[in-house]
Amino acid sequence: MRGAKISQSRAASLVICLTSYGNDQLPATGFEWEGVTAPLQSHCIFLRDQMQHWYLGPILDFSSSYADTLSKLRRYIAENDITRVALIGSSMGGFAAMKLGSDISADLVLAFAPQTCLQPAWRERALDRRWSWKMSEIANIGYNGLDVRNAYLSSAPASTILFYDASLYVDRQHARHIEDLPGVELIAVEGGHHVATPLAKAGEITRRLKQFESALLPARELGADDDAVGSEALHDEQHWRRW
Repeated sequence: MRGAKISQSRAASLVICLTSYGNDQLPATGFEWEGVTAPLQSHCIFLRDQMQHWYLGPILDFSSSYADTLSKLRRYIAENDITRVALIGSSMGGFAAMKLGSDISADLVLAFAPQTCLQPAWRERALDRRWSWKMSEIANIGYNGLDVRNAYLSSAPASTILFYDASLYVDRQHARHIEDLPGVELIAVEGGHHVATPLAKAGEITRRLKQFESALLPARELGADDDAVGSEALHDEQHWRRW
């Protein structure tokens, strides 16, 4: 299955949507964030890492490496006269949203229970022993850029909003790893590791993305109800399975 899906528009804004891990038996089979982005007027690029390497390697039918992914995104931004970029992702997708957002100098990153450091020694100190065999693959391949903090110290997005459940020790450690950096805001919410699901159902994610794109849209294009999520996204259970 393909690893990228592009929805073009005439807007000057772009939302890059990163799909999460899936599970150890099967990578995610669909693209996440289609429901919350449906009411937007922005360009949308949906990406899915079926290698489950935290987007550090190639993306099937889209790119041959992380550098190639970055190059293709930058080319799309230039060719479509994009002036504002947001990225969104949960868990593995949240890591990628922050890493790519740093390299693209994005305007906004929305990250939900993301990993912020994949370095083995740091993960051990944080008691993060999840996805051990995938982490071993990543270490053996020797990917660079495993620490979002280092990336942000070099070039940070204008704004990063990180949602996490503070009752989860490991997710809390990842959030606090970058909490002192400029432009980073931590928001503690309930919902476990899948904190995006209740926020999506409540329309909060769509509301924030509409705020992001409204900076570029004339008032007449904003629509009568700027907080509307769209009835299809609200009532289709499959939308919320994929956000």
